Amino acid sequence: MRLTTAAAVIALAASILAAPTAGADSTDAGFINDLRQITDPSLRTLVDAAPSLLISTGRKVCSMLDQGYGFQAVEGMILDKLHLQGNSNTYYAGLFGVYAVADYCPAHQADSGFNGQY
Repeated sequence: MRLTTAAAVIALAASILAAPTAGADSTDAGFINDLRQITDPSLRTLVDAAPSLLISTGRKVCSMLDQGYGFQAVEGMILDKLHLQGNSNTYYAGLFGVYAVADYCPAHQADSGFNGQY
């Protein structure tokens, strides 16, 4: 009986952690799933712990591009908001921005340097 209860609790916890955030739409879910592919430990922790922060930051990428900011400024915002650390932080901020553009504002692909191929 205890094993069954423990298994049920683990399954419930896994389903809660797999959900991006309450009220998220399919675009948000796709964005979070895309971010799960990134291997940076700082970003991976945020995928599980703070998906709503990632979603709002991803949407901010498009807002900044809509306002005419360059992709370098967008990367700076991502670094600041997500507190990415480590030697490859600019790379991962750029990759985050590319995923945000692909999922939320594909019309800005040229601004990100993204060619549409992962």
